[in-house]
Amino acid sequence: MIVLSEKKDCCGCTACVAACPVKCISMHTDEEGFSYASTNKDLCIDCHLCERVCPEFCRGKQRHIPIETFAAKNRNSTTQLSSSSGGIFPLLAQRTLQRGGKVYGASYDPQWQVRHIAITSVEELPRLMGSKYMQSHMGNCMAEVKSDLEAGREVLFSGTPCQVAGLKRLLRKRYDNLLTIEIVCHGVPSPKVWQEYIKSITPRQLRVQQVNMRDKSTGWQRYSITIKGEEGKTLVSERASHNIYMQGFLAGMFTRPSCFDCPAKGGRSGCDITLGDFWGVRHVVADMFDKRGVSLVMVHTEHGAEALRHIDMERKDAPYKGALRYNPSIEHSSQESELRHKFWPRFHEVGISAIVELLPARENVLLRLIKRLFHLITR
Repeated sequence: MIVLSEKKDCCGCTACVAACPVKCISMHTDEEGFSYASTNKDLCIDCHLCERVCPEFCRGKQRHIPIETFAAKNRNSTTQLSSSSGGIFPLLAQRTLQRGGKVYGASYDPQWQVRHIAITSVEELPRLMGSKYMQSHMGNCMAEVKSDLEAGREVLFSGTPCQVAGLKRLLRKRYDNLLTIEIVCHGVPSPKVWQEYIKSITPRQLRVQQVNMRDKSTGWQRYSITIKGEEGKTLVSERASHNIYMQGFLAGMFTRPSCFDCPAKGGRSGCDITLGDFWGVRHVVADMFDKRGVSLVMVHTEHGAEALRHIDMERKDAPYKGALRYNPSIEHSSQESELRHKFWPRFHEVGISAIVELLPARENVLLRLIKRLFHLITR
């Protein structure tokens, strides 16, 4: 039975909900906007399936070195520019869709919250592209993936390491028609804080029409956040390092508790492929640097390697240790910040301005820290 004594023991993947044969587990949102598993003890039959699929209860094996690590770019510069990094995910997704399969990933809903959805056409692919810095609501996604696989349909599932780990444990066996992709995750911020941020920058008479958290018009390394309202009115357009929401995220003010001890990083999720930005590519594979973005690709299975052999991309092998040096989030969990304990009491009182209140007291130190972090991952 899933009984949470501490919030850090649930990553919100929903694998337990999908596994429960009597449907006695449901997800409930707390005061921070994160969803947690809750068990109806009166309905539980003590089958323990929920515990067997939980990434937190059954942590993955020790970290391991990928069988392949390389820098890669989409040869289509338009797709490369509109992607978060080098545009490799769209190539893999297109292959699955063109073969009649389904692709699962994170998409904005009409309220600009992030939810996992399935798409079945290339025309829908832009919905899953681009970074979305908040936790994705999974809904009934995992059960749908399992149903598709058992029906023989090809599936590509993309998500955070803990989401992939939950899915793999739920399935309990290998499916040749499943390709799993995890992203290099820096920790997931609160959907509630994002919602309050959106409200704070949106005039009442306007509605948000477009969000781009990785606008490369100012460069891949120094990307911006742009948010537009009706009639193309620009609501936000600023460097990510100057954006108040991103400052709070990078300072660890509203990261999910489980992210401080991730159960699935470093290849422990069981994924086929890991994708991320190749920060520091200048120092590892210098001739692959591109201001439009470069992907870091890490292959964990032969199934993943086979899928990558069938897409048209520019690639060059890279040493794993070199990639890890500039991308520590591959293996290392987010660090819990003292600001998190100060943030939530103030947030419940004054809303998003709590970020502003906390920054001035440490303005010089914090802004230097943020700039140093951006310099480290983008140089």
